[in-house]
Amino acid sequence: MGWTLLALWVLGCSQETTEQPPGPVGDQHGEGAFQLEIVPPGDQKPGMAAILGKVNDGPNPELIVWESASIENACELLVPRIPFCYPSCPNLSACVEDDVCQEYPSALDVGTVTVDGVETTDGETRFTMDPIAGYYQPAATIDLAIPPFAEGGVVTFTASGTPTAAPFTLTATGVSALEVLSESITLEDGEPVVVQWVPPAEPSLSTVLVSVNISYHGGTKGRIICRTPDTGVLELSGPILDELKALGVSGWPMMVFTRTSRSHTEPEMPVELIIESSVTQFVNIPGLTSCDSDADCPDGLTCQADFQCG
Repeated sequence: MGWTLLALWVLGCSQETTEQPPGPVGDQHGEGAFQLEIVPPGDQKPGMAAILGKVNDGPNPELIVWESASIENACELLVPRIPFCYPSCPNLSACVEDDVCQEYPSALDVGTVTVDGVETTDGETRFTMDPIAGYYQPAATIDLAIPPFAEGGVVTFTASGTPTAAPFTLTATGVSALEVLSESITLEDGEPVVVQWVPPAEPSLSTVLVSVNISYHGGTKGRIICRTPDTGVLELSGPILDELKALGVSGWPMMVFTRTSRSHTEPEMPVELIIESSVTQFVNIPGLTSCDSDADCPDGLTCQADFQCG
């Protein structure tokens, strides 16, 4: 499974849908994120770091509504619901709730973004980024060091602003690369699961999100999201894991661990700086055999469309 978590998401904050008069020059509101991800070395691959950012002139439509089914301590089971709109939404908009359409936003140019506190392989700790096709990332001539900062180091992104977008500054703390200690994770019926990772020197500077998705190849039936302090250990209860399994499973079930440090601008222009390190672990479910082809399955079974033998 390749590294897929360097994907920029835009925040789903609510926004008035009634038409508003344009704001004053230099005060256009937007929302989005700048994500700096550290990928630890593994499987004989070197580590890496990368930055991707985007700001839009409004919220991005959420095509799936995630509803809470149960909560156990730091963990929540969420089930998806697909909204239905009749008549269907017009072009350049999406159905975000039953009979509610929302327009897709446009990329917002917030000017040159100066990055401070992130080291390059040339030893520099300051560089700039300008938007290309609406996205911000370092120029091809800039390679980030591994690691690009010390744990707890101050990282600042400053947008200069444009005639139609106000300037802003985002500051967060650097995090260490995440190292998961739980090499084999099995979801036994009725049994809790304890997962462990190496805690940072300063646990108060970051949080950890653990996501469990065991049906994504067949169309996700549900997922568990746990948000926990970065103490190095988390217990997921047997009942909430059983509820997730009861919704359905597919091949290659997984658990994703993400250490995160965040900051955001004022609510009227919700832009985030997200510094994170993620590790993906496949989990075992008794009775489930994952596959990529028929050759991976026991005699008499074939590899199904959802990548499990059947």
